[in-house]
Amino acid sequence: MAAADQNVAAEGMHVFRAMNTTVATAGLGPRDRARAEAWFADAERRLSRFRPDSELADLNRTAGTGAAVLPSPLLRQALWEAHRCHLETAGVFNPFLGGTLAAYGYDESFERLTAREAATPFRPSPQTANGRERPVLQALAAVTLPDGPLTLPPDAAVDLGGIAKGWCAAELAARLRGEGVTTGAVDVGGDIALWGAPPGGWEIGVADPYDEEADVATIWLRGSAGVATSTETKRAWRDADGRELHHLLDPATMAPARSDLVQATVIAPDATAAEVYAKCLLILGAETGIPWLKRLRPECAYIAVGRDKQLYVDPALTGGGDRHVTLA
Repeated sequence: MAAADQNVAAEGMHVFRAMNTTVATAGLGPRDRARAEAWFADAERRLSRFRPDSELADLNRTAGTGAAVLPSPLLRQALWEAHRCHLETAGVFNPFLGGTLAAYGYDESFERLTAREAATPFRPSPQTANGRERPVLQALAAVTLPDGPLTLPPDAAVDLGGIAKGWCAAELAARLRGEGVTTGAVDVGGDIALWGAPPGGWEIGVADPYDEEADVATIWLRGSAGVATSTETKRAWRDADGRELHHLLDPATMAPARSDLVQATVIAPDATAAEVYAKCLLILGAETGIPWLKRLRPECAYIAVGRDKQLYVDPALTGGGDRHVTLA
């Protein structure tokens, strides 16, 4: 959340650390700020791939063992949402590539990863060459059930890093809104949930991936929305062979995405959709991804930055109204 409407910000921005990122809220009173911190602390304990004591880590350890775990309602709901988005995007969004990410060296939080001199060189294996890891889909069919234990097939690993932040922001926003908080914002490392209509609307800066001190555009919004940005310039590292890697894998190649885009921002009805479709757009690139997004989710809008620094702006954002963009 680059900036919130000043009338909301007058109640004070609330900033804390959770889920290996910075979380910021606006428009919340002391009680709801405490609830926000508790919500994200609990989500991290349950959904982190990097915490050995998390529920997700317990689930991933069942792979191929025949053992099973009974997930909490929070983990089950997050798994189902990830599964639903995987199906909706025909596999472009793939939350089942945890093993492949670990093979690339992304086997602990990014802060610790970058503290190494180099990550482990990636060596392709039959398990990571199939492009889809379909057996996991069958295993997670049970997520639709109201209860019951879950287990994973051999070589499977779930990674919710690509959806958990947006989903947690959207869930908290929905709960607070349902309890009478009429206007507010939750920003989880750039995955933003906005609700209500403060005077003047919301102002969201879109960072320039080539200049940390600059923005390429400013988004102006009135009302509820989700905004998320995906970029390959963050969470990037070199492996021991000197190759540049990043955490956004293209499921078609099982390698870090190398489309004609380096950054994609999506405005959606909620933060979950914004997060998922920003990643998909970055993976697919401008030529394929923009028409794909507008066909599948016409209510979403985009701002993207090309590898050649070309700026792509959705025409839906250029005509004024309740959501529009001004360029830097």
